[in-house]
Amino acid sequence: MSRWDELFTRMRRIESERLEAERRKREADEARRDQEVWAEAALDSMWTRVMEEVDARAKAFIGSTGRSIKVVQNLQKLEASTGLAALRILELRLGDSIVYLYSHHASGSHVHVHVAQWPAPDGSLRRHHRMISLPVCTLERVGRSDWQLARVTPKAGQRTLKVEDVVYRAFELLVFSLERSDPRVLGLRVAADSDPRSSKTVMQFPD
Repeated sequence: MSRWDELFTRMRRIESERLEAERRKREADEARRDQEVWAEAALDSMWTRVMEEVDARAKAFIGSTGRSIKVVQNLQKLEASTGLAALRILELRLGDSIVYLYSHHASGSHVHVHVAQWPAPDGSLRRHHRMISLPVCTLERVGRSDWQLARVTPKAGQRTLKVEDVVYRAFELLVFSLERSDPRVLGLRVAADSDPRSSKTVMQFPD
């Protein structure tokens, strides 16, 4: 083989590798776009069911206890921006107790669902206190378009959660917070973060 033949062979190999890299990138981009489309649709579906569950449980709550749980803010969407994830946030109030139920979705990553409390002892301002955020589950894809809620820390034989379980966690924290201003005393493993869009939240409910 002449030196020219060797050069041509090398160039064909380089070109083949370039084309293969471009093909893989196109496939990855298409898969990412497909995942993002699914995630938005799944979030719409999940939040519709969450809102229905919140409404039903709030009616049962006032019927049983005489106290009302107020949805102070209807579901809000905060679009993703540079370095920050997209959020959908629901604020619930029971007396002085305030809890946020929110989903956290950064492009290319899993959708996470959290409950959060912003503790504020009587007479103090919430902006002086750090938000306590507790991850509840992740939103997982099932087939082409369906979804399920997966536990952050799976238990033996109990990997998934129901929408009812998620709403219960929010109501539970509302009630417990009437007695204690900081959920860390409830036996929850907690690490606080002041920005709910941060991926640094590592808290979880005990099994």
